[in-house]
Formats: sequence, structure tokens, C-alpha cells
Amino acid sequence: MSQTSNWPLPNGSYRLVVPRTVTKKLDKHPLCSDLYPKASGFYKQAKKHTMLRRIHDDNLMIYCTEGAGQFTVGSTTHQINSGDLLLLPSGVAHAYQADANNPWSIYWTHFSGTKSLEFIEYIKTTQQSLTIRVGVNSRLISNFDMLLESLQSSINISSSVSYTHLRAHETREDL
Repeated sequence: MSQTSNWPLPNGSYRLVVPRTVTKKLDKHPLCSDLYPKASGFYKQAKKHTMLRRIHDDNLMIYCTEGAGQFTVGSTTHQINSGDLLLLPSGVAHAYQADANNPWSIYWTHFSGTKSLEFIEYIKTTQQSLTIRVGVNSRLISNFDMLLESLQSSINISSSVSYTHLRAHETREDL
């Protein structure tokens, strides 16, 4: 079960969603099944952005580049600040929201694959926390931009793989 805030995307924000029919193919393809994106985006100053997920089957990475927010796992709430990377593995019930007075700007990606948990552990290295302080890093921002560009260009390059590009006026319940 998921609950979203149903808020309109702020100007300068976007999300790209890979249709389930395509992710099912990626999950079985030998070149992609280890790790693949299911949805990615950038939310700029995402005022009133909230999410509650009790059950979910993918992993989520959120990178806060401006502002702040909070996330809750179990009964514990944690602060997210500019420069923090949040990793939420599949199956971990959680909620998160942008700070009311200083709403975050975030890059995010939902991902899956047989190596997803290994990927999360690789990024976390020795940290036991779900958050990692990486700072506002232009190289990491560039990598998120490249991921988004590659998803966008896949729409234009291949008619056999259909990606859905949701604009600011469109919504998707499970993001």
C-alpha cells in the first residue's frame, strides 16, 4: 500500500517511469537483470511532497541537493539535509516528506535487479545507517542527470522499448 501527497510537480521537476511491461523484460534479460532503473526523476523545491509505503517491491535512492526533509522507518524519524543520500531497500516500510519551511530538491531513482542489495551494500560501505553524508557533489549530480538523459533518449532512440515520460501535469500513484 502506498499513499502519495497528490501534489503537482513544481516547475523544473520531472519524472521518467519505465512501464511494468518493460521492467518485466529487463528483469529477465541477461544483460539487465542484475540492476536496472524502474523510475527516476528530479523534484525541485518539492513543497508538500510526502510519501508513505508500507509494502513495496523495489529499492529507492534519494539524493537531497538543497533544502531538507525527513524519513521514518519503524517508529524512528530521521532528518535529511542537503548532501545526504538515502537508501531504502525493498521491503522496508517507510515514509518521507519535504521540510515544510525548507523543502528539499531531490534526485531519486527506484531500481530493481538481482544485484540490488549488493549495490546498496557497496554504496553504504561500512555505514549501518540508511543515510550517507556525501555532500553536494557535482559528479553525483552529473551521474543522476546522465541516468535521466539515458532514460529520456531511450524514448527517442528505440520504438521497441516504450518508456513513459510524465510531465509536471501528470501523476503516477506508485511513485
